[in-house]
Amino acid sequence: MTKFRRTPTCTVAAHPSGSLTGQKAPDLALKSLDGRIVRLSEFHGKAVLVHFWSTHWLPCRVEMQWFEQKHNQYEPKGLQVLGIAMDGADRKDIAEFASNLGVDYAFHGASQI
Repeated sequence: MTKFRRTPTCTVAAHPSGSLTGQKAPDLALKSLDGRIVRLSEFHGKAVLVHFWSTHWLPCRVEMQWFEQKHNQYEPKGLQVLGIAMDGADRKDIAEFASNLGVDYAFHGASQI
């Protein structure tokens, strides 16, 4: 049975064995900024970095620029970065925030899942 623990910004699922090594990731379904439903399973065979972030958390701005660099560097080798806004921002605010930072990897809103 999967156990859940509550953090200040999200719910985290813990695997019963304490390790996720060798385990299949859950098939998340997210709504992209253009309104398309995206499933994690669409990226099967790729390395996927999921970044949970907030428009209100200053360190996220630094991380996002770093992830953008890695995305640009490794996307041709199969890396996909998915940014999931955890603060309830709407699609317009998420797009504006990312644009202001010069970041263009895939963004989704957690409230839109």
